[in-house]
Amino acid sequence: MPLEKELSTIEIYLSRSEQQNSNVSAVSIGWHIDHSLKVILKTCEAVKKSNPREYRWNFSLTRFLVFTLKSFPRGRANAPKSVMADGEITENDLNPENSFEFSAQWV
Repeated sequence: MPLEKELSTIEIYLSRSEQQNSNVSAVSIGWHIDHSLKVILKTCEAVKKSNPREYRWNFSLTRFLVFTLKSFPRGRANAPKSVMADGEITENDLNPENSFEFSAQWV
């Protein structure tokens, strides 16, 4: 399953969460891990709340290009505040046992 593969990849980078390469990004690996996990959680919440019968397709050029090119242009979009990390993220911050939000949703 693709999500399991992605989560395994994220897990590999946990030990390097405080590293940063300014040539690649202005924030640490931990920030990116935190952001990715928040996106996954928010997406799961949205899917859980959604009603497939209410879905109405509409054309979106941006969506068409992203899915066709299988690439998302860097620096072109702004993520919602709900999936943005506040400040620096440490490896301890990424521990599920330290996150009430994460723990409560998966218990």
